[in-house]
Order: sequence, then C-alpha cells, then structure tokens
Amino acid sequence: LADRQALMPPFRVQLAALAERHGERLLHTPNNTISMAITLSPEEGGRPPTAMGASLFIRLISGCRIVVPSSKPKAVAGINFTNYGSHHDAYPCVYFTVACALGITQLEIDLFLKKLDKTFAEHKRPLGPPKALPALAPPASGRGSGGGGSAASSVAAAAAVGGSAAGAAGAVAGEAAGEAAG
Repeated sequence: LADRQALMPPFRVQLAALAERHGERLLHTPNNTISMAITLSPEEGGRPPTAMGASLFIRLISGCRIVVPSSKPKAVAGINFTNYGSHHDAYPCVYFTVACALGITQLEIDLFLKKLDKTFAEHKRPLGPPKALPALAPPASGRGSGGGGSAASSVAAAAAVGGSAAGAAGAVAGEAAGEAAG
C-alpha cells in the first residue's frame, strides 16, 4: 500500500503531462486516491471514443474504462441509470479512467505511459479512406468459369485479407453443397 501511495503523485503528474500533449486534460478528482480520469475529446471525422478502449486492449492494457455520456437510461435489475458506468449522471464530456492499483511498479507505469502515448497518437490521427482489399486471383481449378477451388484455398484467402477463416470455411461448405446439388 505504501508503494502505491508513493507512486500515485508522480503518476498523476506524468499522466497530466501526457494528456496535455494530446490536447486532453487530467480531471480533478481530489477525493479519489486510486483512480484518475482523462478527457477524451471526439475529433471531427475521427474514431469513436470507444475505439480508444479497443486500442488500449490490443496493447494489453486492461482496466481502463471509456465513459461516454448518454441521455438514454439503462435499466439494471429494474433500476434506471442515467450515464450508466459514469460517476455522475450529467458529466459533460467523454473520459476514460486509469488506476494506480496495489502492486504497481514504476516500470509498469512507464510502460503504460509509453503505450498510452502511442494509443493517443493513433486515436487522434484522422481517419483516411478505407483501404481497398487486394484482389484475389481466381483459382486455377480447370473447372471452367464456375470458379471452384479448394476449401483450403478459400479459407487461406479469407485469412490473407483479414477475414475470418472460420467464416470462410462455413461459406465454402455452403458453396460446396450448392455445387454438389447443381
């Protein structure tokens, strides 16, 4: 506990400086001795705020929670909550939380800040036009213009362009059944 308490003030300072470099700010939460919150301003034509959570998770950062204000209540066990997941019913901006948990080390804080810096840079970068998928050459199956090809080649092609091999395998199975019937 003493280590965490000693690490919290410098962590707060470092986190505030990183947030400021990315046009955000550390929220003032003097009564919370474990967690901190950082604004997450939506960029014009940019990624949705919740994409920040996915980007952090991909970098093996868990525990951060993205809070997006909403006027739509959410019912939990028959009780309606406004801004469910937030600490306030009418907080004016999107934010995400960060904790200085028991057992954390300075090395872990440094690594987190490095990953958060990269995530912020990625999240703030304007979205470009969608990337076109590479064209796939038709398989050389010798079965005429009806396409064909092996299930393995279709699954490999789906995986090569970022698709789901399992989804492609299901589609190939359906395609094979159609060819067998026709």
